[in-house]
Amino acid sequence: MNAATRTANGALMRPPLLGLMAWTTVLLWTPLAHTLMVLQYGQMGVVPAYLVSFLVGLAGWIMVWKGFKADDLPATILGFMGGGLIWLGWMEGSFEFMGHWLNPPKLMFMGIELFTANLLLLQATAVILVALLIWLGSNKDTHCRMFMWFHRNLKLTPARRSPGYKRQFSRIVALEVIMINWFFYVLILWLFDPRVLGPFHPATIAVVCAVLLWGLWLLFFRMLPFRRPAAALRYAVPCANVLWFCVEAGSAWQLYTEPWIYPFRFPFTNVLILLAFLGGLAWFVARHRAASGSQTAVAA
Repeated sequence: MNAATRTANGALMRPPLLGLMAWTTVLLWTPLAHTLMVLQYGQMGVVPAYLVSFLVGLAGWIMVWKGFKADDLPATILGFMGGGLIWLGWMEGSFEFMGHWLNPPKLMFMGIELFTANLLLLQATAVILVALLIWLGSNKDTHCRMFMWFHRNLKLTPARRSPGYKRQFSRIVALEVIMINWFFYVLILWLFDPRVLGPFHPATIAVVCAVLLWGLWLLFFRMLPFRRPAAALRYAVPCANVLWFCVEAGSAWQLYTEPWIYPFRFPFTNVLILLAFLGGLAWFVARHRAASGSQTAVAA
């Protein structure tokens, strides 16, 4: 490794570049997932598409399972990728399947189809989501910053934490990916539903602006100071998804065209996103290998 490479790696291992690298890597997964969904359900027949969904979810589950006994950083990576694939394959795939099967009436707004069938079914899961969040929030051993904030400020701490409790990061990160995706999907669907508020309602605009400010605060004041790759990657999961909510809102307002849902119209953009994501993920994998190699050398 030459001096320039060592200098670059050293800079990326320190604030603020480490946090920015983690945030960017996590953020880029979402447009890639959109592209995969478009290619899967737009280019395949019905049966092959659902079979692929099952296999994608299964691959995610295997990743999470493999991460149970892995070290901190690889467990985080496996949990992040596994959770993303489980959401993409089993969660979104099930909504696609049930939407195709039940074929509910389309929700139209200003002459265009606002919500497809799968999104209408996803919107209907809001009560289930809230119930699960309450249940997960009652875990006395949680390290989720949001749940801990509620415990601390609303005096809702369930009990003292279990002594010696060891967290399984792959399971935790996978569950976090799934729940955060689910939460922001449901939130934007209810806000933009014209039967509730609608895309241009002042309350909808206010919520999107508040989420934007929250996401920027998380990025610049919470995300960038991280010094450990695994912790940075875990914290990037909520931080990146908060701002992605605003990306989706802007698209729903037709402020721009999302290139990731038109992969054949914007091939260069989508290839660039793919390469950037793979590069970020590869960098984190390389950090683990470098750290493992250093520990082996010290032990020897």
